[in-house]
Amino acid sequence: MSGDEALKRMADLLRQGATLLGIECPVCHSPIFKLRSGEMYCATCQKIVREEKEVTKTTQGVLMDSLNRTILRKLEELNSLIVVESDQERLAALLKNLAMWLEALERVRRLEKL
Repeated sequence: MSGDEALKRMADLLRQGATLLGIECPVCHSPIFKLRSGEMYCATCQKIVREEKEVTKTTQGVLMDSLNRTILRKLEELNSLIVVESDQERLAALLKNLAMWLEALERVRRLEKL
């Protein structure tokens, strides 16, 4: 199915009363819709998504990726501030924040391995 066809199908689903969920298909990564019947449906694959565990696992993966990116951006920002900081008190506070973000990154990476 082409991208345009999938978009048209998604628009049709919304017009028919389907709800766009904040999760993606574990197969094609397209948005999942909740039909009026309560079933979860992928408009791109044109299939009912039966395994909620699969969808949840995919959603968790997306969240973990987002958390990783956010933490890495914060670490970059802190690194830039540390490089130019000369005040020892301010530097100590920045290093404390650095340790906090590094621990958060470590925790997210441990969770990803579960």
